[in-house]
Parts: sequence; structure tokens; C-alpha cells
Amino acid sequence: MKHEQLLEVLMNIACGIAKLMGRDTEVVVHDLYKMEMVYIANGYVSDRSVGVKMDQSVYQIIINQADEDGHMIGYSSTVDKGKKLRSSHFLIRDEAGEPEALICINQNLSKLEELRDYINYLIYVKDDSLEEPEGGNIIQSVTQKAIMNSMWKMTAADLDSKEGKIALLKDLKRQGVFDVKATTPYICKSLSISQTTLYNYLREIRAEEEAGEKTEIRIR
Repeated sequence: MKHEQLLEVLMNIACGIAKLMGRDTEVVVHDLYKMEMVYIANGYVSDRSVGVKMDQSVYQIIINQADEDGHMIGYSSTVDKGKKLRSSHFLIRDEAGEPEALICINQNLSKLEELRDYINYLIYVKDDSLEEPEGGNIIQSVTQKAIMNSMWKMTAADLDSKEGKIALLKDLKRQGVFDVKATTPYICKSLSISQTTLYNYLREIRAEEEAGEKTEIRIR
């Protein structure tokens, strides 16, 4: 198939994906021979248009991070206005194995996140087994409420998984929850984990932060 014919096919596929996913999903086709965008649907998501040149640093990240099928699925990205997106990329190679084209799907999840938080709020049931701190310590009380507020934003399935628990602990660490004394037992009880497991998770978080392993793409 000629290069121009391939691009026509990919643009038709991209159009269908955009119709399927809706107006909050941007779908882009890049011509990697020219390193420029040749098609975009719902471009207001990232405020871009056809003809934009592809950023070389973004291209290299995709090439390096794509799996054996040429796919890079569900990565965090941002646009110039700071909007966070969930991005997926599909590399198409030519007969010589060289990158020929790229389909990018950028999802604005803000509405879904608001809906998730609202649903979690509606279905939350207070667990009376999680007692108020002894002696009425106001700092511990506020901290415990911060923990519960963070848990409300997650699904039960998230909190049942190691990944979900670590994500919650990262959020609590960011809020300074671990700076307050006597919060460890409460966190362990809330997540149904031992203190040993908690410390192991925190070590993993620290190691990840020190190594700077988190990959984030900035869309330009």
C-alpha cells in the first residue's frame, strides 16, 4: 500500500474512533515521514490543528516506550494550558520496519473523574469500626478525615489492589499525613494491611521518587 493510501485509511479509522469515543477524545494522525499532523478530530482538547509539526522529544519517548506491538497505552500527558489527559499511541511501520505513521488518542477525563467522585460520595458508608482518636486529638481527627476523603475518591476495586493502595499512599504523603503521629495504625486499619506492608509500600514510593521513573509526555 502506498504511503498516501495508508494515511487515508488511518484518517478514516481515526474519524471512526472519534465518533465512538465522543467529543472529549481527541484523535490524531501523524505522518512520520514529514513529522507533521495530517488529521485531527476534536482538536479543541489540546487546541491544535492540522499541519503542526511533531515534537522530536515526544516522538523519541513514544519510540522508546512503545511495546513490541508499537503501542503505548494510557500514559499521563499535559497540554500547554496544564490540562491533564490520558494518552495512547499506535505506531505503524513500513515494509522496512521504519515508523511511517502514528495514531494518537488523547482523552480528557475531567468529566469522568467528577462523575467517579460523585458516585463514590453517594455510595460511601461510614465504617464505625474506624474509631475516633482517643482524647479528642483535633490534629489526628482532621488527619483521619483527610484519609477518608482521599479514599472516597477511589473505587473499592482500586483500594483492593496494591497499585490502588500505593496511589492512595502517594496522595496521603503529598498531603503530609505521615507527618502526624499515630496515623500509621489508622491507615493500616483503613486499608486492611499490616504495618510491615505499609512500610514496604512507602519504601517503593521513595525509591520511585528518587529514581524519577515516572514518565510524563507534554503535548506541544
